Order: sequence, then structure tokens, then C-alpha cells
Amino acid sequence: MVEIFRQFGDSSSGLGALGISGQAFLIQLVTFLLAFLVLRQWAFKPIVRLLRERRETIDRGVHLGNKCKRTRRVGT
Repeated sequence: MVEIFRQFGDSSSGLGALGISGQAFLIQLVTFLLAFLVLRQWAFKPIVRLLRERRETIDRGVHLGNKCKRTRRVGT
């Protein structure tokens, strides 16, 4: 597989003509995937959980506010 990237990395044709190194691309791809997996495990999941809890709290507050508003109108 690395040979394929070396072939495309040849500076006279293919990606090499555009200034793209196949080996550098492969290293960056692996680095990106590792960073994504680490962030997904230890950052994205807790952030999504926190946002979900916050949305539920806000929804409960809106529901309670509407309930209080209806109760006040009936009692008036």
C-alpha cells in the first residue's frame, strides 16, 4: 500500500505534480483517525451527554412554566 502512495508521490506526475506527498498524506490520515477516535471516546460522548441533560432541564422548565401559566389563568 505504501508503494502506491510512493508512486503517486512521484514529483513528475500524479499527486506529486500537485506538491502532495503520498507518505505525508498517509501519516496525516493515520494521525487524524487517532485524534478522532480519542476525541470521540473522551470528549464527544461527555459533551453530547451534557447537552442532552441541559436540553431536558430546559424542557422541564418550559413545561413547568406553561403549567403554572395555565393554573394562574384558571384561578383568576
